Amino acid sequence: MLIDALISDATELIKKKSLDQAKRVLNDGLKIDSSHPKLTFLLGQVMLQKKDFEPAIRIFKSLSEQHDSIEYLNFYAQALECNSNHKEALDVYLRSIKRDGEQADILFKIACILIIDKQFDLALKFLTQAKNITELPGLYEKMGFALAQLGDYKNSYICYQKALDKDPQDKKLLCSMISLAQKDPKKNLEHIQSLVLKYHDNFLVDIESLKINHSLKLFGSKTKLNIGFVSGNFRKNPLSFNFLPVLELMNKDQFDLFFYYSKDIVDGFTRRFQKLAAKFEMVTNLDYRDIATRILTDKIDILINLDAFEDASQLEVFKLKPAPVQIAHYAATTTLGMPEIDYMLADRFVVKPGEEIFFSEKIYRFPRTYFPVVISDLAQPVRRLPMMSKGYITFGVTSNLHRISHEMLGTWVHVLKKSPKSKLVIDAKDLSSPSCQKLITNFFASNGIEESRIIIKSTIDRGELLNGYNQIDIVLDTFPSSGAIGLLDALIMGVPVITVESDRWSGRMLSSLLRSIGCSELIAANTEEYIDKACSLTHDRQRLEDYRLNLRTKIENSPQSINNYVKTFEGVLHDIWQRVAKQYKSES
Repeated sequence: MLIDALISDATELIKKKSLDQAKRVLNDGLKIDSSHPKLTFLLGQVMLQKKDFEPAIRIFKSLSEQHDSIEYLNFYAQALECNSNHKEALDVYLRSIKRDGEQADILFKIACILIIDKQFDLALKFLTQAKNITELPGLYEKMGFALAQLGDYKNSYICYQKALDKDPQDKKLLCSMISLAQKDPKKNLEHIQSLVLKYHDNFLVDIESLKINHSLKLFGSKTKLNIGFVSGNFRKNPLSFNFLPVLELMNKDQFDLFFYYSKDIVDGFTRRFQKLAAKFEMVTNLDYRDIATRILTDKIDILINLDAFEDASQLEVFKLKPAPVQIAHYAATTTLGMPEIDYMLADRFVVKPGEEIFFSEKIYRFPRTYFPVVISDLAQPVRRLPMMSKGYITFGVTSNLHRISHEMLGTWVHVLKKSPKSKLVIDAKDLSSPSCQKLITNFFASNGIEESRIIIKSTIDRGELLNGYNQIDIVLDTFPSSGAIGLLDALIMGVPVITVESDRWSGRMLSSLLRSIGCSELIAANTEEYIDKACSLTHDRQRLEDYRLNLRTKIENSPQSINNYVKTFEGVLHDIWQRVAKQYKSES
């Protein structure tokens, strides 16, 4: 009777989140009966809720070994998962599902672990099994994500839409749809804009601005501008590779730089941002109004959004208009749908004349490409053409997995068939799963391309990736969403990149870069021309050798080299400031 009373008391205390008291009660009970399963089980739950995972793991492991209970087995797996022991957790969950295959929640948890492990195809199978039992919260979102990673944009979009229908207030879902639409060739600029405006109308339109009169600041003469940057990417990230060197070279007599960092990861790149900052503030746990108030207090003149819909929560800060001039740059490849953003930085190649109607912001066009050309310190000397020693052409695809659609794979099949002795290296950082790799080799095999001609890698280290270009003769870009700035590394290593200039910004970034360094001959207008350009280049060894010898020099001497770009970027900021000041004066 005493044990029952202690169990009852502990259960109530757990419900009330009085975990320390519950732990004392349970330990008192275990002094009476040290092997009582219910007392031990509740103690494991307490430890799990207290995030004391190691004791919880030991408790649930012991219970699952001593008792034939699926519940104990599932809690053991949960404790392992919470402790980031994903492989062991997966094994235990699979043991549980083998005993009872109708546990939809466990099937869902298995799928989530498989997604973390980048086994997207297997995750999809378990999600489908769970869906056939019941439609769990979050299920369609995970299905949409897995399908997007596998390049099945149509069905991914359908899943995201179903998830959004169930939870219309989920901002992250709509952001995922905006990102997906930019990769899907069947979605046009008008459709992408409609999704962005839907985000604004659903989540931003009711936010009241701070109603600050910025005119006095704009009317005054300024010899030095305070430039604020809001991002979650002040860490090891493409932003740091390509934009941090620009900021480090900016004229400190003309600009003070302020950084508002929305993540809590600190690394060597973070410290470089901190070193050059007039102020660097971690705003991870701050409400958007608090962030805006700090920006206002810091007297920021120009506030720049660097993440767009990668971190849409930042848009709430910009909606409050804490700075007189607000700009979207870097990650923005579509309108942000906000009248509070004054300008979007672009160029005449990524946003063509007449396309301004798809943007809420004014388009400020750089004289050339809008992003810098930065040569990494990790770039090794360019070696001779690999075809000279191998005796065949090696094509390369270096991209994120989610850009490799069935349509892209089909295009590369045509390239390989027209170049019968060639091989293709596909190097995608999310393509580490053997089963996903097998899906790709099976696709090629089913279309008549021998498995021996396909080499699949998943390189994460940038230095290793740069060195890998020494084994590639020609790089093939993805479309309609380009590998973009990431493929600058291929050009630095003397490897030409064939791209298609598509109907959207995200598919024109590389073509903008190629034009700026005088390599417009690598730009195709459509799929057929892309295939022809790739295949004809295989027969032109002299051109390939010229690219190998001269591409890096072209980049170093281009108008977009970092020193030239810094001057251009500084001039853009001054010009925008003067334009907005003039506008304020004319309206007063």
